[in-house]
Amino acid sequence: MISNYESNYYKPAAKIIEDLYAKGILSKSSYFDEELEWEFYELWHHEGRRARMGSAMMAPDYAWWHGFYELKHRFNTIKESSEEALKTGKVYVYREFPGKENSSKAK
Repeated sequence: MISNYESNYYKPAAKIIEDLYAKGILSKSSYFDEELEWEFYELWHHEGRRARMGSAMMAPDYAWWHGFYELKHRFNTIKESSEEALKTGKVYVYREFPGKENSSKAK
């Protein structure tokens, strides 16, 4: 299950995100300001964690319905959004979100 997750979801999604950074479509100036960064984080930490832990703990409901089923949906979202970003050179950037301001100014 872990190998399935890594080879079919995490590594291909990470490559997509890395390519968008390399092409300057995603900005490295602030993480989580772009929708695709959130989607990738959710693939890794939310559905991915549930798939991996559900498998490790022999909890098929978490491994499948709360893990791999949702991973498939999230991966497709990342894939389609990245293809559109490559065509247009643009991604959705959140205008406001908690912590967007420069953290060095926070006290």
